[in-house]
Amino acid sequence: MNVATLRGWLPDWFIRTIAFGSAPAPWRDSVRSAVTVPTVAGVGYAIGGPAIALISSLSALLVVLSERSGTTGQRTLRTAGALAAGTLAMVFGPATGGNGLAPLLVVLTFGLVSGLLSALGSGLSFAGMQLLVQMAVAGGVQIDISPTTRVTAYVLGGLAAISGMWLQSALERTDRLYVAALSQAVRALGACANAPAGGDASELRRAVETTLAAAAQLILTARPIRRARRAKLALYRSVLARVSVLVTVVRSTSVDARTAEALRAYAEEIAAITPSTRVEPHLTAPVAALLPATSLKPPRPVPVRRIVSAQLGHRRAWQFVARLLLCLFVAEFLRQITPFGHSYWIVLTVALCLKPDFASVFSRTLQRGIGTGLGVVIGWGATFFAAGYSVLPILAVLCAAIPWAVRRNYWAFSVIITPLVLLLLDYGGTVAPDVLLQRLVNTATGCAVVLVVGYALVPGTWWPPVDRESERVEADLARVTAAEPIASLVDRSLQRAAIASTLQAMRDRAEQANSEPRPIRVRALRWARVATCLEDRLMSASGPLMGGTTKHCSAPVAECRPRPGDGLQA
Repeated sequence: MNVATLRGWLPDWFIRTIAFGSAPAPWRDSVRSAVTVPTVAGVGYAIGGPAIALISSLSALLVVLSERSGTTGQRTLRTAGALAAGTLAMVFGPATGGNGLAPLLVVLTFGLVSGLLSALGSGLSFAGMQLLVQMAVAGGVQIDISPTTRVTAYVLGGLAAISGMWLQSALERTDRLYVAALSQAVRALGACANAPAGGDASELRRAVETTLAAAAQLILTARPIRRARRAKLALYRSVLARVSVLVTVVRSTSVDARTAEALRAYAEEIAAITPSTRVEPHLTAPVAALLPATSLKPPRPVPVRRIVSAQLGHRRAWQFVARLLLCLFVAEFLRQITPFGHSYWIVLTVALCLKPDFASVFSRTLQRGIGTGLGVVIGWGATFFAAGYSVLPILAVLCAAIPWAVRRNYWAFSVIITPLVLLLLDYGGTVAPDVLLQRLVNTATGCAVVLVVGYALVPGTWWPPVDRESERVEADLARVTAAEPIASLVDRSLQRAAIASTLQAMRDRAEQANSEPRPIRVRALRWARVATCLEDRLMSASGPLMGGTTKHCSAPVAECRPRPGDGLQA
């Protein structure tokens, strides 16, 4: 059956749900993953048999899953947070086994902590999810080792995996990401500086603002430990001040081809910054002429307290906590009354599918169900050929595929991770068909809980509050474009970039809604029009782009908002 025939049988939103995304092959991550987990599992098996191999390899797998691209500090924060959450679950998670009120209260307490962590950002959001995942495993899997041995093996396995991550970061020189982010923003500025007006110019303008916002987020939230790195970040913040002002000035000033070429040369000088560099890159005359005569005060780092208070003070954070607790309550109740074994997979599935920075709970849950069904079959076949050390080559192959699968589609990742978990949980033993059936039924039950309790019954999930978000953007836009700004030129430029990044996120959310059923998809596309209208206001605040005047939305933003029966088609 070809793709055309498949599209004729299945709805478009389902095709988009199972479609693969495009991303470069992460070969280095695949090699590290293929080496780390089997090595930790093999050493654990040699020291203490299947029990130690299971516990240590679970933490190593957790570190592999938590690591993403970024600086060494960002990677360490994510992996250390996930390992700390997993360790906490290994200590208190066994209390969730059994039946009664006490396990339910423990699960809800874990859910409250997980929800609050998830509100603080994507890195801690993963730690919050793993807190629940490892809790479910610790409460559902019976292991005949002492609690001290369990925690020790878990921590050592995770630290071994973090050491591998540090080694890869040193080889890749992730400290160059600061320079790369700044250079990318200036390159984008040089590309759009003298571009002709039109659709391509709009995309180039968006690229400038989003790359500047990404560079500011990376540099202003960094908290290095070493004194030399802190000094280097001071240099990066000074360069960021120049770049942010250049973005604003170029938007409101006619720039010729010579100046555009000078901007591209300035980007190359930024990219050439090395650890030994102590002074800012040289400014050529055309670029220096764009900057004000007064010195530019570098922006200050964003205080951690402000980040935490802003996130936890947001109503949506507490709405997610309430939704998570409700789903966990239903899942734990079903776990205690279900006649099937391995019922902890119900809570496990809920924890994996509910996470505030997932693109879509609906599509994520469907992908989880599809991938688990296929993965169980693969895992069942793999257990016939795996016992003792013979498990390690199979683990290596599956682990090598994780970085590739997680970047393509969650259902592909579920296909890989399910047999991997089956091999670890039943280390050295064949899985009976009735056990596989139990896990499939429990996974389906968990997916049903998420789709009904955590999706259909919570309008904010499939009916995102983008109206309130657009109102906040309008208020920020009014402050930034005020006639008598109280903020410095650098701060205003960075605020503009942050607004543009928020608007891009609104458009991305509309794009992600392509995997939702049609009524939800239509409404998301209507709100994408609001984001475009707000962006036109932001762009027009700096005057026309060089290369011709750009037509901006002149109607009030309220007129761009969705109205019943406006005829917009998906």
